[in-house]
Amino acid sequence: MVSAPTSDGVSSSIIEGMACGAVPVASDLPTVREWVEHGENGLLVEPRDIEALSDAIINLLKNEKKRKTFAERNRELIKEKGDQDYWMGKMEELYCSLVKNARR
Repeated sequence: MVSAPTSDGVSSSIIEGMACGAVPVASDLPTVREWVEHGENGLLVEPRDIEALSDAIINLLKNEKKRKTFAERNRELIKEKGDQDYWMGKMEELYCSLVKNARR
């Protein structure tokens, strides 16, 4: 998958793609770096660098082993960090702890 904006919040399309086994080629933005580590589970390029973007896409298209390795890492990463039920449970724990401490 390719995502090349010049600015972005947390990109749900990148996360959803990774969960489905897609390998991102994305703009090197802080919010993307939370999910994609260049050369480990995707490729990052500087925003507006069209040549780097096309080189990264071609690199992945030519390297099936890299794509498969990255795709597996992405599925595992999303299982670990992207589970909504897990994170909602964490937020509930935090909220309950704040309420409990506020009553003291």
